[in-house]
Amino acid sequence: MAETAEYGASGDVRSAEVTAEVLAAAVCFVLGVGLTALSLRLAPQRSPGLAFLAGWPVFAVAGGVVLDQQPASRIGRVLTLLSLAPALDLGWAGARFGSVSSAHYIANAVSELAAVQVAAVALAIPVAVRPPKHRGCAIGLVVLAAAGALTVLLAQARVVHMSARGAGWALVVLGCAGLWTLVARAAWTDGRTSRRRVVWLLVGLALAGALVTVAWSLMSAELAYYVTGSVVAVTAMTVARLWLRDSFRPLDEAAFDVVLVVAAVGTAVLAAALVRIGAGLVRVPSPGTSAVFTALVTVVMAAPAALWVRRAATTHRYGSGVLSPTDVAVITADLHAKIEPRSLLDKAARMVAAASGSAGARIVLGEDAPVLSGHWILHPLDVGGGQSRRTARRVSPARGARAAPAEDCRPVTAHRGPRRARRRACGRSRARQAGRRP
Repeated sequence: MAETAEYGASGDVRSAEVTAEVLAAAVCFVLGVGLTALSLRLAPQRSPGLAFLAGWPVFAVAGGVVLDQQPASRIGRVLTLLSLAPALDLGWAGARFGSVSSAHYIANAVSELAAVQVAAVALAIPVAVRPPKHRGCAIGLVVLAAAGALTVLLAQARVVHMSARGAGWALVVLGCAGLWTLVARAAWTDGRTSRRRVVWLLVGLALAGALVTVAWSLMSAELAYYVTGSVVAVTAMTVARLWLRDSFRPLDEAAFDVVLVVAAVGTAVLAAALVRIGAGLVRVPSPGTSAVFTALVTVVMAAPAALWVRRAATTHRYGSGVLSPTDVAVITADLHAKIEPRSLLDKAARMVAAASGSAGARIVLGEDAPVLSGHWILHPLDVGGGQSRRTARRVSPARGARAAPAEDCRPVTAHRGPRRARRRACGRSRARQAGRRP
């Protein structure tokens, strides 16, 4: 977690006692669940809007888990505050309609505050994960999104014309997209883990927004409320999971897996459709059964092929992980008694640079640290129990000084080979047999 320590995650700090922040998250969870249960009690009518309220207390659970693992974490506090959305909805229903005893009033309040809650989630979570560098632009974009949310609220409340609702949602989308761009640009100069965390977060939020949009566009209002509540709960758990993880797969690998799944399913659907059409033309009994059976057989046959393609692509990208005799011969070609040690160190430096993806690497001898310039990062090497050598690694200028992954900073320990030890043991044994001092 060293890459994210500057932005609120101060390592894996755990305490045996329950901190005040974790207790506050528990109180928020109880409050959210209690308000949802109270709304069900006061409004016994069946309303899907109440199912939407049930998804928000999961934010308190996620925030409590993050704060327990990393006290004083900014993202944990944000998740805990977002869990109070049911209190906002019920309070607005009471202030707007004078009562919360009707499910219709609660559903109207949720509908009027939809843009406000979307903007709160889409703006607060990315900023908590990675604050943007250009704060002036970020504040302007937040104001733009807030103005759009307020416009939607006024349109839903019939204070302004309903035609302004579309413009309000457009402002919310523009403000959120602009802020996401600033967050992504700020994370681009961080380490690999931080960059991938931000990218996965933004992709997850975008997918959640797209799913909610499709639900409200194509489904009934009742089903859309249930889908939205489920998306809210899954989003909370996903954000907590992304923040606590310290290793991420490249995004293109996940996209490649999705393409393989879509290709396998598409092949099965195409085969089933062709069988269904052919069975209808030749008047085969139960064409639907034949199509379903064909789809299942196609999926069973396509799954091993997709796994083979994925394994081949992974091997082509990372290698098989096994050194061939040719590789061993190339690595050990210079290992003989007459080789200059500095040549071996230079070869080791080139291997380190190639393995870590750095622009270059140097192994420097001596007790004094060398003077570095440009985008070089110094790592001490533990050779034989003492730090008598250091590795200087050059990173890309676009990444900056914080681009070194934590796994590249591990000390390297050198040991004497077993062949020399065996020679010394044999020499001592022969000396003892001859009666001489070894």
